[in-house]
Amino acid sequence: MGGARRPREHGGLVTLRRLRGRPADGGETGTVRRLSGGPARLAVTETIVAAEAPHRLEYTAKGAPLQWMYHGFVTLEPTAGGGTTIRWEAQFRSPLWGSGAITRQMLQRLTAGLAKAAEVPALAR
Repeated sequence: MGGARRPREHGGLVTLRRLRGRPADGGETGTVRRLSGGPARLAVTETIVAAEAPHRLEYTAKGAPLQWMYHGFVTLEPTAGGGTTIRWEAQFRSPLWGSGAITRQMLQRLTAGLAKAAEVPALAR
């Protein structure tokens, strides 16, 4: 497995640092990443628990305030026009009533920013 790598910026929103690299089989499952930034400047540690390259990624996250459990799913689907539809779903539990709405708003802001950054052609970055 590879070691930690330098952080990378993603659309000016999130900094990603790989803490534990890819397993010996070259897949993504087992990779641990530290993400920081976003609308609330949070830092969370993600562990990839399942990956079906290049279409689906499943991960858990720890470190978000007042989150007992977070499990995310990212699915990529090609569109007829040559683009990609990205579906990001999450299941989470919190002891604080109303935190679901706050978490939903934060994720919507984050995904909107990531989608906007993804629209920029690779040569312009």
